[in-house]
Amino acid sequence: MEHNFEIKARIDSEDILIPSETGDFCTEDFLVTYAGTNKRTKVNLQLAERVVVYFNITRSTTRKTAKRFKIAQSTVYRYLTEVLPNETSEEILAQNKKERSSRGGKATAAKRKKQS
Repeated sequence: MEHNFEIKARIDSEDILIPSETGDFCTEDFLVTYAGTNKRTKVNLQLAERVVVYFNITRSTTRKTAKRFKIAQSTVYRYLTEVLPNETSEEILAQNKKERSSRGGKATAAKRKKQS
């Protein structure tokens, strides 16, 4: 598969290259498991690749990535774990899971401080 790359974001004074939206969208059937049932679904591989590359470069959360691409958080997670799994994504997801409780605690503390 050929890739066209263009600058999509600038983070910490570095240009981030992610696959461009131009060109034909290629889809492929994937077997996805929902609540114990197997279901075939079409996946836009170009979008999936853009999401995975963005997630890996920015080391963001699935929520922030979903908001950036205007897709569901569960779709981002599916792209990272089932459609295009890779070691970098797994490491970032594990780190985010470890930090999840502390992020929630900080948010709650900030909310209570603001209310008082």
